[in-house]
Amino acid sequence: MAPEQCVDAHSASEPADVYSLGAIGYELLAGKPPFVATSGWDLIEQHLREPPPPLPAQTADGLSIPTELRTLVGEMLTKSPLGRPSMQQVAERLSVLLPLTSPLARSSPRLAPASNRAQDRRRRLIRISMATATVALLGTLCGVGVYAQRQQRSAALQRKQTLAATAEILSIIRRTLRPIPGASAASQGLLELTGRQLTTLLEQMPEDLEVREALVRLHSLRGDFARHHGGLQTARSEYEEAILGAMLLVQRKPINRGYRLLLATAHDGLGDALEQVADLESARQHYEAALAIRCALKKESPQDPQLLQEVVASHLLLGDLAQAQGKQRSALTAYEQAMTMLEPLWKSDPDNKGYRWQMCGVQYRLSRTLLHLGRSIDSLALAERAMDLLGRISPTDQQGSSYHVLYSRILQMRGTVRERLGRTVDAEKDFRASYQEVSALLKAAPNDVQAKRAVIDSGVRLVDHGVRRGSMAEIDGLALELGRLAEQLFASDESNHGHRWRLAATLQRQGDVELQRGHAELAQKLFQRALELQESLSVQAPTAARHRDRLAGLLERLGDALVAGPYVVQALPRYDEALRQIRQQEQLESGWFELRLCQARILRKRATVYAQLGRRSQAEADQQQAAELLGRLEVHDPADATVQSELATLKQIATTDLKQAAPVADKPDSGPTTQRRPAMAR
Repeated sequence: MAPEQCVDAHSASEPADVYSLGAIGYELLAGKPPFVATSGWDLIEQHLREPPPPLPAQTADGLSIPTELRTLVGEMLTKSPLGRPSMQQVAERLSVLLPLTSPLARSSPRLAPASNRAQDRRRRLIRISMATATVALLGTLCGVGVYAQRQQRSAALQRKQTLAATAEILSIIRRTLRPIPGASAASQGLLELTGRQLTTLLEQMPEDLEVREALVRLHSLRGDFARHHGGLQTARSEYEEAILGAMLLVQRKPINRGYRLLLATAHDGLGDALEQVADLESARQHYEAALAIRCALKKESPQDPQLLQEVVASHLLLGDLAQAQGKQRSALTAYEQAMTMLEPLWKSDPDNKGYRWQMCGVQYRLSRTLLHLGRSIDSLALAERAMDLLGRISPTDQQGSSYHVLYSRILQMRGTVRERLGRTVDAEKDFRASYQEVSALLKAAPNDVQAKRAVIDSGVRLVDHGVRRGSMAEIDGLALELGRLAEQLFASDESNHGHRWRLAATLQRQGDVELQRGHAELAQKLFQRALELQESLSVQAPTAARHRDRLAGLLERLGDALVAGPYVVQALPRYDEALRQIRQQEQLESGWFELRLCQARILRKRATVYAQLGRRSQAEADQQQAAELLGRLEVHDPADATVQSELATLKQIATTDLKQAAPVADKPDSGPTTQRRPAMAR
C-alpha cells in the first residue's frame, strides 16, 4: 500500500500502483518485502515514514543484482508520489534489462566474470533469475493496464459520490446546522472535511467544472460561516476565492445562469464583509456588481420568481449600505423599490415561506428608515405588519436562530416607535420581549458570536428605556452583563468594527447608570473610554455615518457628566464638538429627523450651561435655535411625543434658568466655576 493510501484509502492513482509494483519487485529480488512488522499499524507507520532498506548487490544465493534494477526499484518506493517514475518509464527501463541472454549481455559487466565451469553455471542462473523477475514485472504491468481501467471506472464513481456528498453536506450546514446556536464546531468540521475531499478531487480532475462549482459553493459557505462568527479576515479571503472560482466558471460557460448567480452571491458576501470593517466604497462596488449580474439575468428571464427575489436582495443590501453612510432617503428609495418588486410576487403566493420571510425584512427596514425621517405613524404601521407576518412563520421553518434574531429586532423597532409616540408601557413590554427572545439563544450557545451581538443590541435598548424611566434597580446588573459580553467580543477580534462600537455602546450605558446614581466622576471615566473607542472608528472609517452619530451621542453624554461635576464650563467644548459632528452629517443629507432632534437637545443643554455661567445672550440664542428646530419637527411629525417633551423642557428653561441668569456681558471664561447642578434630563 502506497503512503498516500495509508492516509486516504480513496486516493488510488498511477503513482500508488508504481509504489505497489516496486514493493513486489523488491520482494522478488530480496526474498522479503521492504517492510516487516508485528502489527498492521506498525506496518503502516513504516510505509509512511521509514525509507526501505537498500537492495543488496547480491541475492541470498550470491547472485548479482544489476545496479540499474536496484536504482529503479528504489525510485518506485519513493514516499512522495511526485518522486516516482510513471508506469511508462518503468516499462521502458525494464525493457532495457530484458535481453540479458544476448551475446552482448553475456559479456556485460553487470554479472561477475566467470573463470570456471561453476561460475558459468552461476552466471546462467543469474540471467535466468533476472529474466524471470523482469518478465514477472512486465507481466504485472499488463495486469496493471486492466487494473487502470477499473481504476478509471472507480475514479468516476468516486467523483460522483464525492460531489453528491458535498452537496448534501453543504445543504445540511446551510439549512440545518448554521441556524442552530452552538453548532459552529460541527459545521467547521464538516467544512474542513469537504474542503479536503474537493481539493483532492480537483487535483485529479483540474478541468472538471462540476468540481470547481462545488468548491465555489464551499468557499461562499465558509465565508458566511466566518462572517457570522466574527472572522472577517477569513471571510474576505474565502469570498475572494469564491469570486475567482466563479469568474473562471463564467468564462468557460458565459450563458450558464447558475454560474452567474454564484458569482453574484460571492460579490454580496464580500461586500457585506467589507461593510463590517467600514470599507464602504469597496462594499458598494461589490453590491453593484452583484445587482448588475442579477438584472442582466432578469432581462433574460423576466418572469423567473427566483431571479426577482435575487434582485430584491441586492436592493436591500444597497439600502443597508446607504443607511450606514447616513443617506436615509437613498435607503428609503432602495427599500421601496424592493417592496414594489416583491409585493406582487408575495400576493400571488401568500403561503410561500420564502416570500414571507423576505417581506418581513423589507418591512422592518422600511419601518426603521421612516422613523429616522420623522414618519412615526407610518413606521409603527410597518413594524406591526412585519410582526404579524413573522408570526405566521414557524421558527422551525429553515430560519432557525435567524428567525429569533429578526423577531427581536422587530420588537425593538416597535418598542422604539411606541416610546416615541408616548406609549411607554407598551414600549417596555416590547423591549423586554426582545431581550428575552435572544437571551434564550445565548443560553443555548454561550459562545455563539451572533447570539452575543443580538443580546447586546436588544439589551442596550432596554437599558436606555430604563434610564429614561429612572428604573435603575432593574437595569444596573443588565448594563454590567452587557459590558462583560462586549468585552469578550472585543477581545476575540479587536479589528472588528461591530465588536468595537458595541463595547463603546455598553460602556456608555454603564456611564448612564452611574450618572443617574449621582456618580459623575465614574460616569466620566466610562464615557471617556467609550469615546476613545468610537473616535478610533471614526478615524478609520470617516465615511461611516453611524460612527459619527454615535460619536456625537457620546460627546453629549460626556458633556452631561461634566455638567453634573464641579466644573460646568468644561462641558461646553464637548457640546460644541457634538454639534460640529451633526453639522457635518447634515451636509451629507439634510433634514434627517432624528439628527435634528439630537441637535435641538444639545442646543437646549448648552443654553442651560450658558445660563449658569451668566452668558445670557448666548443662552438665548441657543434656546431660540432649539425652539425653531423643534417647531419644524413638530409640524413634520405632530404625533412624536419626544418632540413634545423637548419643547416642554425648553419652555421650562426659558421661564426659569434664562430669567434667573445674571445679565452680565458675555466674555471668555476666566476659570472654572464650582457651581453644580443635578444631571439634566436626556
